[in-house]
Amino acid sequence: MKKIDDESILLLDLRSKEEYEAGHIAEAISVPMSERDSFMRDLSNHAEVIAYSRGPLCLYSAIAAEKLQANGITAYRMDEGINEWQEHFQLKH
Repeated sequence: MKKIDDESILLLDLRSKEEYEAGHIAEAISVPMSERDSFMRDLSNHAEVIAYSRGPLCLYSAIAAEKLQANGITAYRMDEGINEWQEHFQLKH
């Protein structure tokens, strides 16, 4: 959270726009999987990224992190999903 607050990490929400609008982690930006590749073309390879989706069983964040890493971007998959975060942190609507 400190890195997110300091804007040293970009937090990507890979769920659909509708799911994002229903609630998302504060400071996250919406990049649905269908828009991932076009978003990555504009992303600086100096950025550090954390990707999240619906939860540990949803592979979107793992796929996105792997693709970002293959393109020279430091990227991580958040093990928790939106439901786990909702229990501990404030979501933004």
